[in-house]
Amino acid sequence: MTTTHAEISSPIPRQKTSLERHEESYTREQLLDLSPMRLLKFLESREDTVSLQRFGNYVLRKLIVRGKSDLVHGVYQIMVKRGLSVDHTLRARLVLVLTQDDRLHNAVPILAKLMQHHEYSKDRTVLASALAVAGKMGNVVDAEKYFKSLTELGGKSHDDHITWLLQSYAKKGAIQPMLDRFDECFPPNSERHPTSAHYAVIIHAHSSRGDVAVARSWLSKAAEEGCNLDPPLFNSILSALAKQQDFGGVESLLREMEENAVPRTLVTYNILVAMFARRQDPVSAEQLVRQAIEEGIRLDDKLIHTLIQAHIAAGSWNGVVRVIDFLSRVPDQSPRFSSFVLEALLESYVRIGAPFPVVLRHFRHRLTIWDRKQSYGAYCLLMRSACDTYRFGDAKKFLLELEVKAANPASGFTMDNKPYAVLLAGYLRGSRKKEARELFDSMRQRGISLPVDALAAIVKSYGEKNKRESLEIAERLLNSLIGSGDRDNSWVSTSPKPMQSLFVPAMQAGVELLDAEAVEKQFKILMETGEKLSIEPFTVLLDVHRRLGNLDRARQVWEHIFHLALEEIHNPLVHRIVKATPGSLTSNPLILSQPFSIYIDILSMAGAYDEIVTLWRSVLDAGFAINARNCNAIVLALIRAGQPAGAFRIVEEILFRQHARFRNQLRVLRRRPKSMFLYGDDWDGGDVVVSTPDMRFRSARASKRISIRPEVIDKDPARPLIYMRRRGPYMNYWKPVPATRLALKQVLRHLGDGYVPRPVLGRPNTSSVMHDPEEARRILDGIKVHFPRAVHATLRPVPSSFIQRKRRNINDLFANWQRSRASQRTRRARWWRKQQQAKRRRSRRTHAKLATPSEEFFRQGEDALADRIARRRSGNEGGPG
Repeated sequence: MTTTHAEISSPIPRQKTSLERHEESYTREQLLDLSPMRLLKFLESREDTVSLQRFGNYVLRKLIVRGKSDLVHGVYQIMVKRGLSVDHTLRARLVLVLTQDDRLHNAVPILAKLMQHHEYSKDRTVLASALAVAGKMGNVVDAEKYFKSLTELGGKSHDDHITWLLQSYAKKGAIQPMLDRFDECFPPNSERHPTSAHYAVIIHAHSSRGDVAVARSWLSKAAEEGCNLDPPLFNSILSALAKQQDFGGVESLLREMEENAVPRTLVTYNILVAMFARRQDPVSAEQLVRQAIEEGIRLDDKLIHTLIQAHIAAGSWNGVVRVIDFLSRVPDQSPRFSSFVLEALLESYVRIGAPFPVVLRHFRHRLTIWDRKQSYGAYCLLMRSACDTYRFGDAKKFLLELEVKAANPASGFTMDNKPYAVLLAGYLRGSRKKEARELFDSMRQRGISLPVDALAAIVKSYGEKNKRESLEIAERLLNSLIGSGDRDNSWVSTSPKPMQSLFVPAMQAGVELLDAEAVEKQFKILMETGEKLSIEPFTVLLDVHRRLGNLDRARQVWEHIFHLALEEIHNPLVHRIVKATPGSLTSNPLILSQPFSIYIDILSMAGAYDEIVTLWRSVLDAGFAINARNCNAIVLALIRAGQPAGAFRIVEEILFRQHARFRNQLRVLRRRPKSMFLYGDDWDGGDVVVSTPDMRFRSARASKRISIRPEVIDKDPARPLIYMRRRGPYMNYWKPVPATRLALKQVLRHLGDGYVPRPVLGRPNTSSVMHDPEEARRILDGIKVHFPRAVHATLRPVPSSFIQRKRRNINDLFANWQRSRASQRTRRARWWRKQQQAKRRRSRRTHAKLATPSEEFFRQGEDALADRIARRRSGNEGGPG
């Protein structure tokens, strides 16, 4: 028997592993118990289209019932790629699940394909899905059309249909038409009565506008009508109270839920965690997530996304890394399957100031894994990253791309003022006034309202000019906004503290102009608005009196700040909301760090050094934490008080110790975490580096010189966060700042010359010394013996690892530094002589150039000589011979 060439060259079939043979034996019921990653891999590995069709339809039906929108969409995409058909009823139900989970960018394309078929467009299930999408998008015209089509098909309209119709009016903001439609659907003395879902839509509409009192009245009306008090009725009001940071209202509403036996749902915990995220309190956020797990609630990607946002808002980058590492190692919660977690990771990249190519790669590559489409919020974050690095061309390109997608109804995007506000703020921050004006005029022509962020950026741009006329323009703008009387503007209703966000930039402009009267005037107007203020405007007021040396007024402001901080950090309402132990911290303990540094500077300039010690003890005893800025302020105060040994002690025992703790955390953090929680009840705020806007911009600009390999980012999504903490501005946080190093260097210079520092009054750059060589030598020797690292950082700021590697002697280094100081005058004289010599050489070259005749000079001389010779010849010819 002969063997053909085709038989010889045919590949040998690969033997299947035991795991693959086990996977082939899965029953349909066992598929639903698999992790998302293994389930999708199993469906992708099916070579037989018949089995894939059978398994896929079964899994789709079961997952739709369970409401797992993220996973069911992945299964649907696998079946579409393989060319398999999915029943139109099943696709319509899939659209409903995606819509209920706020995944319109996935639901709208599927619905558009369904509506292309004429026979499907008249199906009751398809029309119900279209009505749900229209209600979620706020498209009243389409919602009325689909509701009318469902009514014409016959039969009694479903309660969900009325709910989605009312939701379209609520989403659009048409409150009165919504109430009129509600009365039409449920007339008096009718057999049909509204359900709790219908009341929930009305309550949500009023709560979204901030009308909590009206929403509560509708809640009472629903209870009087005999409706079941479901959690959605309370969650809408709870969300409005949480956005306003009304802890008293939140606590009373939660107590009312307990009295009516209404349980806390996943949405309830999501609202509460988001409230503490806006409060920059990751400890309370983690405590709430723990409570949800203890109550048997299965966490979803939305709650994890909110928890990551709580860490980001507080600057707790270690907490973000912990959550991402935990999710990466747990297959049931893999971040590759959750667009919400991926978007939270993108926000952490932007907030920490990661390089723009890293952010762009995450946006283009990682969000498209498993067919993830870029969401509307992801586009806004990408534009913010581009504006932080002054890539306005890229930001404008992304805005145009977003507008094109929003123009397509199949994309599910709805444009609002957020991306325009991001670009406008970027233009103003980058001094692109012409482009900002053009964008502002375009927004006004298109009827796009300005949010608080954009208005605050405009006020800040005027204040940064440091001119009296600019400050007056900013004041007129604020007066026009307040005097308009339109309290229904979106910038007022959607922001928890709109007036404070507008007045603080104007007050900071007055601080730069050293105009305490203007700052006090703006602060008085802000108080008259009736808005509950935070510590920020009081800190600005304290700063202007610090610069002008008004000690009495500064003490009054500080007492008010300290009282507000105590209420914030030990809030009994927060204890009852979080169910924490009494006496534990209820806020970020670093809340007092900035005004504490300012007040220390005021007291040190006034010579109240004993009061600084009492102040420090009272702040620590109250439960507040200190940061590197406070330590640097205390070091400068000790130098002015004539205590150089104490200043070097702070640098040695606090700054460098915290810096070593920070580096150790980065090394230990990447171990396999057993849970996603980082903080306990004993958290002191020591590992938090709050990401202020200035620090984010500085980090983003510094990241232009940082390159991270793409393959490293693909394998480890948290690697850019660790890299930026090591290489960005956050790395040198627990170190003496340049002003502190200069002051310490001046102290060492005085001690080396035989002068002892004495207490002084005045600005930081003033000094008072007394000539005492013996005392100066004794103090200097003690500083070099007990605080060698502080001395080394002052003289030559190099990493501690370099010191240990070279093992240099501090005394030799100090002697070399003194010798370099002795020869500094000689080097300056030599440099001056070289500059003078170069100046004289340039002068000689200039004079030589001016003294050298030019070609024009020679040409004019030759012409004059030729004319003279010609005249002589003509005279000789006409005269006597």
